[in-house]
Amino acid sequence: MQDIPEYGKKLPVFFSSSSSHYLKVKKVKWKQELEKVKKLPLPYIHLPANHTIMKTTNQIIVIDLEATCWEYDKIPPGQRTDIIEIGICELNRTTREISKKQSIYVIPERSKINKFCTDLTGITPKLIEERGIYFEEACEKIRDEYHPASIAWAGFGAFDKDQIVEQCDYLGIENPFSGNYINIMHQFKAYNGLYKMMGLKRALKALNMEFEGHHHSGADDAYNAARILREMMK
Repeated sequence: MQDIPEYGKKLPVFFSSSSSHYLKVKKVKWKQELEKVKKLPLPYIHLPANHTIMKTTNQIIVIDLEATCWEYDKIPPGQRTDIIEIGICELNRTTREISKKQSIYVIPERSKINKFCTDLTGITPKLIEERGIYFEEACEKIRDEYHPASIAWAGFGAFDKDQIVEQCDYLGIENPFSGNYINIMHQFKAYNGLYKMMGLKRALKALNMEFEGHHHSGADDAYNAARILREMMK
């Protein structure tokens, strides 16, 4: 792509010394370049999902995490973001069935659940006390029930993967999932040729689908993310 002349450099003869004329010409040049870019062959990840060479498997594990959080993202000194719920389900590409949906509640080991977090997720310290297991136990449960090491896994955005990896590394636990992660949010953006990313509920609405369940319930969010992925794989 040909660059626009940098500030302070001598302009080609077709540029006027008038700044307004320069800006108009610059705008035209950028439009021309954008049109060129639009005509370039798209990489496979940007093709509609039913034509893509997306690296995946017949069974896909879809997850959605809920984690300790704070108002205005102000993490208290000495605390770190902890997973407190792993919402999980499994999508079968052949049968299109979404199954094995559940919430795995996780005891936070580096932070505490506050009122803001409870108001957002519905998860209380009492719920964690009654139903929570440690993160390492949660990883073992996923291994036993989903056999994830050889299966593609997915989440709506990068947070789910990044948080799993971070917490496994921090606690010295082997990541139960494979290296094949599908970012459904990114795929949805490419599938629809969107300029910006779109949240889970808006993505469903764009597909004329209603959200099923309660938003910020990990299991419900994972299930709805799986519905979006299934729709793109028609």
